[in-house]
Amino acid sequence: MASMLSSALSCCAAMAPEVNSTPECKARAVDLAQEQETELDDNDMVVLLDVFCADAMAAHMYAQIIKDGVWKKWVQKQLNEALYK
Repeated sequence: MASMLSSALSCCAAMAPEVNSTPECKARAVDLAQEQETELDDNDMVVLLDVFCADAMAAHMYAQIIKDGVWKKWVQKQLNEALYK
């Protein structure tokens, strides 16, 4: 996971000033989620991907989180917020 995070960090960190218009960063977050979120069922994965599509900052943040525990808590928070709005 650490090497994938490094790759995502490179992608998104370079684009941080333009986070609202970064399709590359969103695409990287989508790829990373599909590779790393093996515990999510298909419905939750779709919700998470929808979060990235709707919010470039969420995609950027997802790619920036390094600690596994924080990453999982952040994903769960995003899912809960998306499901219970």
